[in-house]
Amino acid sequence: MTTGASNCTIMSSKVFVCVNQGNERYCFRGVLKPDEAANIQNLTEEEAKIAEAVKQGAIEVLQDALKKKDRVLMKEPEKVVLTGEEKDKFWMKRHAIVTEDLVKKLLAELKKVRFKKKIDSNAYASVIIPDDTRTIYLGNPFWNAPKYLGRNSQPGTLIHEVSHFLGTDDIAYGMDVKPTLYVGCQGTMIKGNLRSAQSSDVSLSEEDYKDALKKAACNADNVAYEFELTLNHKGIYVGDKYSCCGETARYSVCDQSVPDFFHTCRVGKKWETESLIKEACGRSQTIRGALIKHQSTADEIKKCLRKAKTSRKAGLAGGAAAAGGILLAPATFGFSAMVAGGVGLAGAAFISMKIFQGRATSKKKELDDTFAECQSFLDDVRRVIAFLNYEPGFQRDFGIQYRAYSCLEHITILKEQVESEKDVLQKIYRYKEGIIQCANLLESLGKILFDKTNPLSSDSP
Repeated sequence: MTTGASNCTIMSSKVFVCVNQGNERYCFRGVLKPDEAANIQNLTEEEAKIAEAVKQGAIEVLQDALKKKDRVLMKEPEKVVLTGEEKDKFWMKRHAIVTEDLVKKLLAELKKVRFKKKIDSNAYASVIIPDDTRTIYLGNPFWNAPKYLGRNSQPGTLIHEVSHFLGTDDIAYGMDVKPTLYVGCQGTMIKGNLRSAQSSDVSLSEEDYKDALKKAACNADNVAYEFELTLNHKGIYVGDKYSCCGETARYSVCDQSVPDFFHTCRVGKKWETESLIKEACGRSQTIRGALIKHQSTADEIKKCLRKAKTSRKAGLAGGAAAAGGILLAPATFGFSAMVAGGVGLAGAAFISMKIFQGRATSKKKELDDTFAECQSFLDDVRRVIAFLNYEPGFQRDFGIQYRAYSCLEHITILKEQVESEKDVLQKIYRYKEGIIQCANLLESLGKILFDKTNPLSSDSP
């Protein structure tokens, strides 16, 4: 999965503005006004000095994040999950998908930034997209915003605005920008946050995680708040260092902001393996039901094709009779009228042929779709067995290993057999037998490996 601000799409020739509303940064996408240039001025010498100092501070924050990347940054997400691990010590709430690559791009853009100001403006800052000059227009509230990294701070505002040059939008802002994602396994696994991840009786919908991903990857305030709130120091700066972690650099992120459990995938691997086994067992029941249903489908396809062939012959015969009737029409009116009925019969026969051919095609597609699902199921079983190599219970029991690897060998042979099998009914029987065998194996493995009462379980002491 490829994510990040540079993959977001925005319309060109737009102005992005962050105004002050109730001491919150309220950001939106507006339209460039014709008289906009009249309100733009160069910074005074003192303002330019302050702006450059804030820019340098923001640069140092990003550089520090890269320095501590193994502790604070995310890896590129690989899996979006809707259900699964419900433990508190698995998912971390984060505002944005901030990877090493994104931070490097933010840093490169920030170094190009120049400043101007908007007079009598209620905006913290604004940018115009596209803009090769990388100009950030500063307004009155910016100068009164917190100097150091924090909510709605000067460095955070610059990070927000710079992210627009990479393609972010303003789709949520202020108090609406809450931690969007539950993230685990160093960021490779993510789950939406619009419903509680700890609630096992409430599942996330597809739209939930799509919305969560959109905000985390494409919303500028999410990117800014990841630095201002998630990665920022929670302690105070006293005695030339932060009380939370001992960091001496004023413009920096906290290496204690991300908990240790975020960096381990052991729980995630177990969760994924157990979930895959449960899912595969459920799928096997559905597939077996479809295969039993399709045992009669093969006969239906043959019957439809036979009827289509019969209708085609009838159509050809009727067509031949009609042609003869046309030739004889001048001789006798009555015979011509009788054969004209033959034209109608021929047409009806051809229509019947098309209907039976259509039914056969439809049935064959249903059968092909079920066979494709069978192949997908067998591939997932192989994937589960590959994951089991990480389970202590699997490693300790050679009997389990033998059964698992025998199943792998059986899957390989089964695939070869069904690919060469011409008889549809035999192919159905082979798939059904193989899927039953795989499902029985997975059920027994699940009980052995994840049943806490079993001494071989990976959950047992």
